[in-house]
Amino acid sequence: MRAVFGRGVWRAIAIGLVVVAGCEAASRVAEPYAGVPFGVGVLAKQPRLDYLASRGECRDIVFFGSSQVAWGLRPDVVRTLTGRSAYNAGLLAAGPSAIEPWLIERVVPALAPSTVVLAVEETAFYPAAAEESDPVRLELETLNATVDRAGVWTFPSRASEWVRSHSALIRLRPQLQHPDTAWRVVLRTRNRSRGLATEQLFDAEGWVDAEKLTLDDIKVEGRPALGFPQGGVRGREVAGFADIRAAVVELQARGVGVALVVLPLNSSVRAGVFRQNLPEIREFANELGVGFVNLFALSGRKDLFFNEDHLNARGAQLATEQLVNQLRDEGLIPSAGC
Repeated sequence: MRAVFGRGVWRAIAIGLVVVAGCEAASRVAEPYAGVPFGVGVLAKQPRLDYLASRGECRDIVFFGSSQVAWGLRPDVVRTLTGRSAYNAGLLAAGPSAIEPWLIERVVPALAPSTVVLAVEETAFYPAAAEESDPVRLELETLNATVDRAGVWTFPSRASEWVRSHSALIRLRPQLQHPDTAWRVVLRTRNRSRGLATEQLFDAEGWVDAEKLTLDDIKVEGRPALGFPQGGVRGREVAGFADIRAAVVELQARGVGVALVVLPLNSSVRAGVFRQNLPEIREFANELGVGFVNLFALSGRKDLFFNEDHLNARGAQLATEQLVNQLRDEGLIPSAGC
């Protein structure tokens, strides 16, 4: 009787392992085409933030902005030039409305930076996105459904990072648990990531290398492609500038230094319009009492871009070198590491 029971247990275990292996194999086939694993970057970056926080690791400088920042600013260059650590918290399709739920509520508490660099981009002039069509909010909704009330992923952070790096089934778990929310993200994000796992699309400090992935491989839909308005940013009652102002006030209250950065553009038409607004953006920075970093001189150098908006690896290196020099001039490179 005992032998029969034992055989039954082992048979059940074997069947279970076969089912899990089959699900894992199916997930690995589906992942490069699923659209959701990369998304706008929240689901890829949050486990890394949790892992760093669990180890008590901070970052001296944090960058935030849209995909222009995700591709355009390199933490490794900051460390090489200054000895200070940095993290790129940029998200695809992120506008200023993402600053509070992502940067203020998640990134800054996890990494405790001394300096935050906020990009002022065309998204600052977009109309506020409806909640159901904002890809960042949708991905945060998916994330919120997969964490416990303490804001920690249900796996212990260190084990989670290892398991996620080895299992496509685990990486797709948020989408499998909440297919309705995931499907709404899929409708706006199409991912052809050349078979790379989510974590491989970013380096350890959040930067996307254009040698691995460009926007030809990922398309995020949602907000219209609006350009800078003619005639400056007068009034600053535009929703995006209100979000930036509120974030700066909150960061300053926490003792965090802030710089606004203007990134270059490759499109001569858009760069020409943007250039007219640089004095207004500088004035906005002065009004807020924060640093101003102008990288716009790199605009139009086609060898530094992989499309109209986004820097390639060489362009990101030059932009980050100039960023470091200007942050030094502003006194925003921490004198000691965290």
